[in-house]
Formats: sequence, C-alpha cells, structure tokens
Amino acid sequence: MRRMMAKFLSGADLKNTDLTGSTMPTSRQQTPIPPPPPPSPGPANLWQANWAFYLGIINLLVYLDGGWGYLLFTAPAAFVLGILARKRIKDQPERFKGSGKALAGMILGALQLVAFVVLVGKELNDLPW
Repeated sequence: MRRMMAKFLSGADLKNTDLTGSTMPTSRQQTPIPPPPPPSPGPANLWQANWAFYLGIINLLVYLDGGWGYLLFTAPAAFVLGILARKRIKDQPERFKGSGKALAGMILGALQLVAFVVLVGKELNDLPW
C-alpha cells in the first residue's frame, strides 16, 4: 500500500493508473472506432426518363437544323419512353426519380410529332395532284 501511495503522490504514470494502481489502457491500446456506414443512396434516375429527355433534345436540334425527316423515328420514341418512365416513377418513387426529364421528353416528343404531321401535310398540299 505504501508503494502504491508513494507512486501516486510522486505523479509517475498518473495518467495511466487509477487509484487502485492498476494500469489503464493508453490511447494507443484502445480499439479504433469504426467509420460510420456510407449514406444510403437515394433514388436513381430512371434510364427511360433520361433517354426520353435526350431524344427530345436531339429531335429539337435536328428539327431546327432542317432535318425533319428523322422526327418520324425519334419523336415517338421520346414520347413513349416519357410515358413509360412517368408511370414507373409514379409506381416506385422511393426507387426512381427523373419525372421532370420524362415530362420534358414527352412534351418535346409530342410537339415534334405535331410538327411532323403539319410539315407532311404542308408538303402533301404542295404536290400537283
């Protein structure tokens, strides 16, 4: 007991011992705290919504450049992909996002389909029949 009291009063290893004289673990001996888990990913952009948007933009650029013949193939694809994407996003909102892109693709596809019909009608009226 005297040795313990002398050691305590001398201040030697004061940080690593408690009042009973037993050694406490130092900071190097402590187990490291594991890092926190990564945050759970949120909903992902639906590929159909992305493609509806991209096709709508490409259609618009092609139309403005004067190549309206391609509208027959890509405008319906943008419109249909937009519809499918909006339905899937509405059914599973916790899993998918991109409703705005899908809506933009639908609108651009529909407008370009209307433009295609108008342009074809205009060309047919100009033919000498």
